[in-house]
Amino acid sequence: MAPLTADILADRAAATPDLVADPARWVYRKSAVVPVPEMAMEPEVTERWTTADGTAAAAYAGGRLGTTSSPEVPAISYAALRELPGDPAALAQLLADTPVPRDDDAWNPGHAFEMAAALLESYIVPPSVAASLYRALGQLPGIAVIATAADAAGRRGPAFLLAGQPGGNQLLSVSAADCRFAGYQFLGRGLDLAGENAWGVAILEMAAVTGPGRYP
Repeated sequence: MAPLTADILADRAAATPDLVADPARWVYRKSAVVPVPEMAMEPEVTERWTTADGTAAAAYAGGRLGTTSSPEVPAISYAALRELPGDPAALAQLLADTPVPRDDDAWNPGHAFEMAAALLESYIVPPSVAASLYRALGQLPGIAVIATAADAAGRRGPAFLLAGQPGGNQLLSVSAADCRFAGYQFLGRGLDLAGENAWGVAILEMAAVTGPGRYP
């Protein structure tokens, strides 16, 4: 069997139907969250609603639904996603340079990886954009594409692992079924969520809904 590559995951992601066509469409997301290493074996399950473009968010607290009109979003806007460079190396450099270039290029791979993860987690990106981001990740020094990495919920599937770079090791999981973004982990100097300073999130369920507080 041929080894799994960034290009293979990108091709699969590009062929996935778009979850939403309207940037203002609300999306329900259920996640397993590991905020501290001590919770690696017992993740917290959260529910959250956001618009596809990340401009509004909602969640229940104390039995009441609260909404936020301007949640924190990445330095690259949703509107700019379709204008990202088509060349994977150029996109990797743009991710590394956003919001500003670093003085030390050794930090570029880790920052580019982190920025790609932020875009995939904050927005419901079109399949073509997800594919471009995966190809850009494939350009990073130290990157590995793993067929059966564990996500924050303990599920095993494809993932990008960036290890041995300044800033710490990082893992980005994708769905085995359709190669949509499925989770992110910061692993510090280790390779699992039980390590010092590690944290992560895994998407358990995601679907378009009619509004905040509504379920699929």
